[in-house]
Amino acid sequence: MLMTEETFSPILTEAMQALMPSAEDVDFYQTHGWWVSKRIFSDEELDTITAAGVQHQNHGSERPLPTPIQKYLDWRPDVGEMFKTNSYIIYQNKTISDIGLKPILGAIAARLAGTDQIRLFSSYFVEKPPAKPNELYTVGYHTDKAYCQTCSSTKMLTAWIPLQDTNTYNGALNMLDGSHLWPDTEEVAQLSKETNYAENDNHFVERAASLGLPIKLLPAEVKKGQVGFHHCQLFHGSDANYSAQPRRALILHLQDGDNYYVRAYDQQGQLIVNNNDLMVPKNNEGNPDYSDSDFCPVIWG
Repeated sequence: MLMTEETFSPILTEAMQALMPSAEDVDFYQTHGWWVSKRIFSDEELDTITAAGVQHQNHGSERPLPTPIQKYLDWRPDVGEMFKTNSYIIYQNKTISDIGLKPILGAIAARLAGTDQIRLFSSYFVEKPPAKPNELYTVGYHTDKAYCQTCSSTKMLTAWIPLQDTNTYNGALNMLDGSHLWPDTEEVAQLSKETNYAENDNHFVERAASLGLPIKLLPAEVKKGQVGFHHCQLFHGSDANYSAQPRRALILHLQDGDNYYVRAYDQQGQLIVNNNDLMVPKNNEGNPDYSDSDFCPVIWG
C-alpha cells in the first residue's frame, strides 16, 4: 500500500513533514528509481560522522561484530590504498548510529517505497580516494538487489548520505535512469545478478544497450546534508574522484517490514550466504532473522 500524506501526518512533526517527499516526488522515484531529498542532516552531524568513521578505520570497532568479516570489508590501514569500505558501521559505532538512523530518514524511505515500516538491513562507511594514474577507484554498474538475493522484497532501497558536496568531479553516483523498470527478461535478470561493485566494467552500458534496453545515464549530484535514495533494482555505478580530497559517504541499505529471508542459489547451484546471515540470530524456522532488533533495527513504523 502506498503511504499517503494523510497516513503520515498524525505521526510526523511539522518540521519532519516539511522534509517529506510530495506526491510528485514519490511519482518521480517510482518512475526513475531514484530521488534526492531536501537537506536533512546538518554540517555538524555529518562532520561528526566523518570523524567517527575515520576513527573507526584507524583504531577499530567500539562494538565487535558477532562474526568476523574479510579485512577488505572493514578497512584498516594495513589493507593498503583502495576504495575503502567499513561494513556494518551502524552496528559497530554508536556515534554514527545515533546520528545516521534519524526517524525522518526512515519516514522518507517508507513513503518512497510505499510501506509502513523501514528497518536497517546493512550499513557502510565508504571512502573513495583521489584518483591515481594507475588506479581510478571507480564502482562498476550493479543493482543492490544483486547483493541481497536472499531477501524476499523488491521494495528495498538505499539511502546514500554524502559527507561532503558530491558531484561528477569527485565521483557522484551515475544512475541508469528507470532501469529498475527494465523488462523482466532472462537477459535483464542475468545483468541484475552481476556483482560488479568492485569491477571496472567499462562495457556494461554498451552490453545493456545491445539488448535494446533504454539507456539514460544521469549523475545524482547530492549536496552535503541531502540524501540520495535509490531502488534496489536500479542499476548504478560511479566514476573516479578527480578532486584532491577523499569522497566519503554513509550508505544505508533499507528493508521494508515485509522483507524476510529466502533461499537463493548462484549459477553453480551453491546456496548464497549473505553476510547478514552470519550476523543475525535464527528465527523459529531456523532461517536468518532479518527483523532482529539489534542488528536490523526499525527506523520508522
